[in-house]
Amino acid sequence: MQTQNFIDAERVGLNSVLTEYGKWTLREAVPWERGVLTVRPEKLRVAENESECDFKSRVQTVIYRGCYQQFILDNGLMMETETVIPVTEGDELMVHVPKDAVILLCDEALQRMDVRMIK
Repeated sequence: MQTQNFIDAERVGLNSVLTEYGKWTLREAVPWERGVLTVRPEKLRVAENESECDFKSRVQTVIYRGCYQQFILDNGLMMETETVIPVTEGDELMVHVPKDAVILLCDEALQRMDVRMIK
């Protein structure tokens, strides 16, 4: 199943954005005032320690896929693990978003993809 997480963002610096999950510093300059970020579920990680691009979220659903798991988080984001870890529905996780996993989308890209944001 190919999925993608879409996150609304507002530029707050040359390469920083403010999302509903906090302020993130990205690896590239942000070309718009308001826009959309995308992060693939397999790029999100369970964090050991909180850092700038981390946020807390509660696990709503755990889906076992053999050697890995998928989580649907309470904020609607999806993530996948590389291995099976001891997590159950209702557990709170610290989620890490690697800077190189964040893709900035422009209006033209959203129009081509016909993305509809669901809140």
